[in-house]
Amino acid sequence: MTGFMFRCPACCRKESLAAGSMFDGSHLPVKKHMALLYFWSCETGMTQTTHHVNVSSATVVQWYQYSRDICTWKLLQTPIILGGVGKVVQIDESVMVRAKYHHGRHRPQRWDFGVYDPEQRHGYIQLVHRHEARTLLPIIQRVIAPRTTVWSNEWRAYAQLVTLGYVHQTVNHSRNFTDPVTGVCTNHVEAYWCAIKRRFKRMIGTRSELVPYYLDEHMWRERYGRTSSLAFINMQRHITERCPLH
Repeated sequence: MTGFMFRCPACCRKESLAAGSMFDGSHLPVKKHMALLYFWSCETGMTQTTHHVNVSSATVVQWYQYSRDICTWKLLQTPIILGGVGKVVQIDESVMVRAKYHHGRHRPQRWDFGVYDPEQRHGYIQLVHRHEARTLLPIIQRVIAPRTTVWSNEWRAYAQLVTLGYVHQTVNHSRNFTDPVTGVCTNHVEAYWCAIKRRFKRMIGTRSELVPYYLDEHMWRERYGRTSSLAFINMQRHITERCPLH
């Protein structure tokens, strides 16, 4: 693929320069791999990328998914902790996939749960099957630092936050978007998952099993790829971390 080989001077055994890397076993030229990575970094549509790189649509799908796999791997390697003593984070839940009945088949409703730190300008979002305390509280404890001030609506699943060591303040959304006395709101986290929903609307026909990967891509871009250039550079770094050359 690269046209170059490693050769042991003692035994004369040869090995591909790509062995052990993301290119191992691929028949695509390196320049096409880099082009695919570049267009993914720029969030170029698959149809356009297929045309520009002159590869099959299946190849584009495969390498775009590979990039999202790297996003998921990197996020698992570097868990995010939001908030802290004296800091405020906002939490909220929303329907991501609505329940549908079609030709006798039922697609269950799925929720997303979001956490946003306005000071760090970072967030966390996760698909959940149920927006109840036993599902949401472990996520909160994993993602939000103890003694953080947590702003939320008055959903009953959050009632135990004070006993878990958080400062909990609420806004009654049936009356106000922002509490006129305390200033408590969930505007930032709502804007956060609304931006994600806009991304999904651009991707018509996304399969439900891929939704978690797209959520990971969104969080990865927020942390490591706020611009196309940063996404391109950092994805190369993270691929190298995941698949180091021997």
